[in-house]
Amino acid sequence: MVFASDSPQDVMVITGTKTEKNLVDAPIRTEVVTAAELERNHAQDLAEAIQNVPGLTLVNIHGRSGQEVWIQGIDAKRVLILMDGMPVSGTSGAVDLTQITLANVKQIEVAKGALSALYGSEAMGGVVNIITKTPQDPVGFSVTADTGGYGSNGLRNDYFNDGHIKAQGHKRWEQFYIQLAADHRDKGGVDLDPSTFPFEGARGTKTGVFRGIGL
Repeated sequence: MVFASDSPQDVMVITGTKTEKNLVDAPIRTEVVTAAELERNHAQDLAEAIQNVPGLTLVNIHGRSGQEVWIQGIDAKRVLILMDGMPVSGTSGAVDLTQITLANVKQIEVAKGALSALYGSEAMGGVVNIITKTPQDPVGFSVTADTGGYGSNGLRNDYFNDGHIKAQGHKRWEQFYIQLAADHRDKGGVDLDPSTFPFEGARGTKTGVFRGIGL
């Protein structure tokens, strides 16, 4: 969310009206998760990025791994997930937030309330819109990584059993640009009590790719 050091008058949002407005002037209640907050929290996917937003509930997707989001008690079927204003489709109806990479994210806007007039019936509960960065320099490339572990409680018995690496790059020609970002997440899992099942911590490997072309 926007912190005290991030003046609301300086934060621009677009989701609630489809036109850019100051956060304080947005007619729909909107929460903003900034890129700085994503870095502070080491969020690795969209689920981790919005888990602390008031009014949102992350729910395990029935029948498979992953999480969907409910807004103010309205289920995920009526919550629209967007990336730069374009709908993100789930393979089985529900959008798995753990599959959505955060590479190249400028901010995440969470608009709460009925937005059916703007986005259709899928936005009856609200909208989560991922806004990506627009490159300004002619050429750019970066790589970041972090790792950690659960010590003797890790399933792999390895201190470094939880890792994340992401890379992004772009090329700009005057007003036209292309960009590519990718990330790889590897969770080793944690088992606080080996005598019980299931495990207390998530485990698995996921890879995400983002491609963008713009003016």
